[in-house]
Amino acid sequence: MKNIKTIFFKEMKRFFTEPRMLAALFLPGIIICIIYSLLGSFMESSFSTSSSMPSNYTYNIALTDNYQKDESATSFIELTFDEYLKENEKTNKVNYIEIKKEEVETYKTRVVEGEFDLLVSFDDEFENKLFEQNSSQKPNISLFYNGANEISTYTYSIVSSLVNATYTNFTVNIENNALVDANLSTENFTFKNIMSFVIPLVTISLLFSTVISICPEAIAGEKERGTLASVLMTPIKRSELAIGKISALTIVSLASGIVSFLGLIISLPNLYGGGVNLASLFSPSAFIMLLLLIITSLIVFVTLGLLISTFAKSIKEAGSYLTPLMTILMIAAIIPFSVDMSNIGFAFIPLLNIVSSMNLLIKETSMALLVPYLAVTVVINLVISGVLVFITAKMFNSEQVMFQR
Repeated sequence: MKNIKTIFFKEMKRFFTEPRMLAALFLPGIIICIIYSLLGSFMESSFSTSSSMPSNYTYNIALTDNYQKDESATSFIELTFDEYLKENEKTNKVNYIEIKKEEVETYKTRVVEGEFDLLVSFDDEFENKLFEQNSSQKPNISLFYNGANEISTYTYSIVSSLVNATYTNFTVNIENNALVDANLSTENFTFKNIMSFVIPLVTISLLFSTVISICPEAIAGEKERGTLASVLMTPIKRSELAIGKISALTIVSLASGIVSFLGLIISLPNLYGGGVNLASLFSPSAFIMLLLLIITSLIVFVTLGLLISTFAKSIKEAGSYLTPLMTILMIAAIIPFSVDMSNIGFAFIPLLNIVSSMNLLIKETSMALLVPYLAVTVVINLVISGVLVFITAKMFNSEQVMFQR
């Protein structure tokens, strides 16, 4: 019993005093809490109508004038939207433009060009059909918006919900018994916003999985097997050994980065639902920037993995350090959806700049912002990689680090 008690307290002391054990015990729960909280914020911001709410903005809404000016009918849309703004968007205003029915096609173009946020088209004799009890055909309201524009998408979501709350016994975007697409653009802002979350998250996790698969074995594995000690006893300079290993793994990572890039661009059309080609998704310059971002990011990951592998005593220990790092990157991949990271200052933050750059690239941010942002990110990646290589080379000269087993 005494021996059991001694062993019990010894193990308890080890679990709660060693930082490595504490991390293994409590870090997963903490990380799960953080990730799920951030994911919840992202899902809310992506799908909630309030996520894209502008401020100090004047909505421009065009409505066909083929209805009676009767407070009991279609003017309720204007009244209801005005009330909504008073209650929920006090800094915003709305400007209504009445147009002729035959001008609808012209104003569709103006919506796509950004002059108007929404186009509302009523059926002829809308109110007569609406209040006629025995009408054989339900009246229709067609709402048109620019899906590539954030504010237009938001306006459509609000007005469509208000229309549903205002009227009954009617249809929305059904003309000649056929569904009419409300989105006048070939692009979809909401879908692109979701893709700017999915693509960086998946891409970075796959890139880092390369690090987890090759780096622990590269140095920590040789320590564990005892082969590294034999090599260190030869006349070769340790700095040369370090640079040789780093150079080889850098070439491997470059090859892996190119393959990952090719896999990404080949799969993009399918990821966007098919029926699109690569040229319609990104410009050639955007693909070049994406390739540079993937390659330099992978070099950072590999040099970081090698540093950890050099410090670790075994493959298992190296893996235990790398796994939480991957989780941290996953958290970083979610941050851009709760924080606006378009400020170029974020490009100077290591690791986070990789995620934010990819996020801005997927969202097709203007080249005026994207080019300097990615240029800073690539330079920072190369500088960080150089620093990590320098530290790793220095660690090779440490007897305590290289011969610990």
